[in-house]
Amino acid sequence: MATSQDLIDLNSAAQLAGVHRTTIFRAIRKGELHAQKLQQDGSKAQYYLDTAAFKAWLDGRSQVAQVASPDEVVQRQAPLHFEQFAPQAMRDFNQNLSEALRQADQARHQCQQAWEESRRLERQVMALQYELNKYQHALGESAESLQEARAREKELQAKLQSHQVPIAPPEVTVELKEARTQMDFSQRRFGKISRWVRRLFGT
Repeated sequence: MATSQDLIDLNSAAQLAGVHRTTIFRAIRKGELHAQKLQQDGSKAQYYLDTAAFKAWLDGRSQVAQVASPDEVVQRQAPLHFEQFAPQAMRDFNQNLSEALRQADQARHQCQQAWEESRRLERQVMALQYELNKYQHALGESAESLQEARAREKELQAKLQSHQVPIAPPEVTVELKEARTQMDFSQRRFGKISRWVRRLFGT
């Protein structure tokens, strides 16, 4: 098992090599270096390199730099852009995040539309309930008036027949005329109510 003296963290390795930490990461991804994640003295776990392997890599890199042309040296020392060393996972994460935010905004818009539609339907239900109550009240009054007018007509007809005379007394004739007028008015009022409303209340 390797001891702490046999290992070197990435920051120390970058400083020792005189390069950016990204260069060390790139060497690890290429397989030139091997890193292992360890936790030392209760601190946060981080990557470590084998010291001997790192020195061998550093020596090999120095030899290549000695035989490299000036243009190659300048090219290696050119500043790196984020796009050159950013992991593909980070780009995928950004794309997924953008898509998730777009879907969340779309869902929020749909919820707002659904809420507005529910409020509109609620207002329509309240208006319909008001109309039904009004129709029910008018239907009850019309049916009651019609029943009273019919009962009054029957009563006057019976009273007229009880006199056993060809000509009805004036007062009976007047009451009968008024009863028929009231019945005609009630029938017209009842007829103005929509059939679907009368069927709804069973009348």
